[in-house]
Amino acid sequence: MNLAGLTIGQLLAAAGATAVLTVALYLLKLRRRTVEVPFSPLWQAVLSESQTTRLLSRLQHLWSLLLSLLLGAALLLAIADPRVEDADELSHTVVLVDCSPSMAASDVQPSRLAAGVEQVRQLLEHRRPSERILIARMADVTTPLTPMTNAAATLGDALQRLSPGFAEADLPRALQFAADMLEGRGRGRVVLVSDGSLIGAGTDFALPEGVEFRQLKVGETGGNVAIGAFAVRRYPLDRSRSELLIELHNTNDAATRVELSLLADDRTIAVEPVALTPNQRLRRVYDNVPAASERLEARIRVLDGPADTLGVDDRAFATVPPRRRARVLAVTEGNLYLQAALLLDEYVQVDMVTPAEFGGGNGYDAVIFDGVLPPTPPDYPAIYIHPDPAAGGVAPLPVDGRIDAPHFDRLVRDDPLLRWTALRDVNLSSALAVKPSPGDRVIAASRQGALIVAGERGAEPFVALTFDIRHSDLPLRAAWPLLLLNILESLGPDNAADQAAGHVGERLTLSLGAGGAAHVLDPTGTQLAITSQGGAPGFNAMRPGFHTLRHEGRSWPVAVNLPPTLLDDITPRALTAGFAAPGSAGLHAPSGIALAPWALLVIVVALLLSIEWWTYHRRWTV
Repeated sequence: MNLAGLTIGQLLAAAGATAVLTVALYLLKLRRRTVEVPFSPLWQAVLSESQTTRLLSRLQHLWSLLLSLLLGAALLLAIADPRVEDADELSHTVVLVDCSPSMAASDVQPSRLAAGVEQVRQLLEHRRPSERILIARMADVTTPLTPMTNAAATLGDALQRLSPGFAEADLPRALQFAADMLEGRGRGRVVLVSDGSLIGAGTDFALPEGVEFRQLKVGETGGNVAIGAFAVRRYPLDRSRSELLIELHNTNDAATRVELSLLADDRTIAVEPVALTPNQRLRRVYDNVPAASERLEARIRVLDGPADTLGVDDRAFATVPPRRRARVLAVTEGNLYLQAALLLDEYVQVDMVTPAEFGGGNGYDAVIFDGVLPPTPPDYPAIYIHPDPAAGGVAPLPVDGRIDAPHFDRLVRDDPLLRWTALRDVNLSSALAVKPSPGDRVIAASRQGALIVAGERGAEPFVALTFDIRHSDLPLRAAWPLLLLNILESLGPDNAADQAAGHVGERLTLSLGAGGAAHVLDPTGTQLAITSQGGAPGFNAMRPGFHTLRHEGRSWPVAVNLPPTLLDDITPRALTAGFAAPGSAGLHAPSGIALAPWALLVIVVALLLSIEWWTYHRRWTV
């Protein structure tokens, strides 16, 4: 037994004062009026004060006094708020409610989150009066919605404020929060309301000694149809057109057919049915998409097959990167093949200088060294064509001889530098035998050595062609301008905003340059805070859709999607790893009337007042 409202000393002092006051009031007697009547000596004897001043006479009806004292004691105890706690009782509980996107699934009606909240309501109805509960919302960060309390109104209000979010829920971070909240409180319990689709769900985590863990698992099935990836890029040789990549996921064990819609600036540009086999990932590329649109969106709708229980992943967003002119400097003694390839892209501004005129590459997006080398290591992106140290200067790669008549025997076909190129039958007269450094990527090679190498020197990227294009038939093929423009695209940003796309829950870094203030509006029109991290401005996106970035009178959209692996599998799963002794019971099972002791004492006071009223009017007490 302990008292939450008063200390023992305060209770004893109040009890003494109440007892003295009650007895004093009981002993207090109203003085009767003096009324003159005939035979006054007789009435004076009857009304004599001496008969009412004797203590035994005043205490002749002790029941009334005892009832008064009992009423005072009961009220004092109610104010003191006594708590009765068993040694085995769990007096503190942290309820973690998963609010990740998968909790919006409707395989249980109306949703997994609503079903989990209802389970928590039922458990709260049967909690013990002395139990203190904290409810927290789980997402990328864990947010407490209540203090440690047993107030029903506070707990109920917190449950009403829960709704699914768009960021992944981090289980280790949430459990660390719960452990911190229960630290030093003795025995406790962590109750997790989740379908198990969490970051770090398989990670071992040790809760403090005496703290039990229990999961209220929600959800029934894991079938889902989703857009797993959606991206857009411009053609290197025709920047007025783009291509789209979309990936559809069917996690059902049955085939399904969906309707895929593509929209550009809120206008539908294509609609087609797509058949998906069980558990299929289907990737499609759409060519010849007009690049005049800024905002592109993909939507799917199930036509046949299992119902789609989750709608948040049925939409995806992308933006066409805005273009700016790239400034390129070519340091050459004269190479018509190089000049002709650079003239094919109207967005490439080319300056030509001789090695004697070269004064540095500052202010250029890339510098091409054709058969020559810079006098010092460059602090800008560089492209080297036949970087022979014999010409003088600093070579990016050590050279150890020559390779005669090499062929493109090995190609990294999925590398962006080789996109849309065919190099297998290209004939070369010779190439430099180079030694790539650790971390360099050999994009193409013959059996004797590397032919195209990419990497970084210092903090700047470079690409080196170890052969002289004038001593090959490469310039006579369409692969040559494609290869050169792919290299230029990989070395520098093609758009004014690197933040063309991002994912919910991650920080998007902004490339604003020098200038005035900027701000970002999310899809609901709410302004997001732009903060600096490592000297780079950025913001945290918390919902999918088109965000609007405004800077120096200009604005452009930023597409934000769900993380690509977030909803790969929404199958409900129980979490057992890392918990040596998970709880097997609820918060508390029903055990009769669950009223606080002070409430019972108030009921006792009401009963005593009723008894006092009844006995008084029956003249049993005075």
